[in-house]
Amino acid sequence: MKMKKHENSSQLPKAVFVKIDIHQDNWHVTVEPEDAESFTFVVKGSWEELQRILERYKEYRIRAVYDVGDIGFWLYELLTNYGVECDVLPPSLLIP
Repeated sequence: MKMKKHENSSQLPKAVFVKIDIHQDNWHVTVEPEDAESFTFVVKGSWEELQRILERYKEYRIRAVYDVGDIGFWLYELLTNYGVECDVLPPSLLIP
């Protein structure tokens, strides 16, 4: 299921910020809802697992970030096609 896109800011629901730390086998996904406490999931490193988490927030405006590292931009394409706003950063710009 594709996420609903909103045409203007007056239609925007609450926001959720998603940070994705990609490792070879597992991904650490931190979710920070605008109106709730943040938490972290450790999931098998796959689009399907990430999509299961995102489905919980389909009523939110989702903004995600991950570092490009070895993974490249294929995840960016999946996220944006799903309706998620996404930023991809080079590892050198992330604070350790």
